[in-house]
Amino acid sequence: SGYRLLGHGDVAARSKVNFSPNGNPNTVQGGYAVLNASLGFGDEDGTWTATVFCRNCADQRYVTFIEGNPGGAVGDYGQSFALDSFRTIGLKFGFDF
Repeated sequence: SGYRLLGHGDVAARSKVNFSPNGNPNTVQGGYAVLNASLGFGDEDGTWTATVFCRNCADQRYVTFIEGNPGGAVGDYGQSFALDSFRTIGLKFGFDF
């Protein structure tokens, strides 16, 4: 046929984590799992490929840290989302020569 179909999938899981050294219950992030997948098509010898991919397919939001805001009011917390904690869908084209 001269063509090939490529597929990939993976899951990464993490248990809950507390970002505070003193065990503050307001700085706990629950466990989560992230699913990534791709489906590609190309010629048999691998000269070219076209792939559709999805990172964090379930759009699982997770943070890189949670901490009390020292300049804010009591009970004020700050957090930052990781770049990969938002679903990303795209196309990838490859060509080997």
